[in-house]
Amino acid sequence: MCLCLFVLIPFNSALSSGCDNQIFIWNVGTGEALITLEDMHSDVIYSVCWNRNGSLICTSCKDKAVRVIDPRKGTVIAVSSFQRYICIGIFIVYDQLYLQYVRGCK
Repeated sequence: MCLCLFVLIPFNSALSSGCDNQIFIWNVGTGEALITLEDMHSDVIYSVCWNRNGSLICTSCKDKAVRVIDPRKGTVIAVSSFQRYICIGIFIVYDQLYLQYVRGCK
C-alpha cells in the first residue's frame, strides 16, 4: 500500500507525507526538499496539514496519535492519543484543529 498526501501553501512550498512515515517540505519552484522530518511517526501517516501561516504541521497516524509539529525546529510540540479511534483525516481552519474522519477500532 502506498499512501501519499500533498498540500500546497502560498509560500511557494508544498507539504507531503507517505507510507515511509516521513514528512517533506518542498520548494515548488525547484522541486528541492527543503526540510525532511523523520522519526516522528511509528506508523503510516494518514493525514497532514499546515496551519494558515505555515509555522505548524498537524498529522494523524495509524498509531492512533495526532501530532502538532514545529517543522523549523523539527520537534513534536504536542501529541494526543486516542485508544479506541483512529483519526484518518484532519484539517486546520483559522488555527482551530478539526478531526475530519474518525472511525471505531477494535
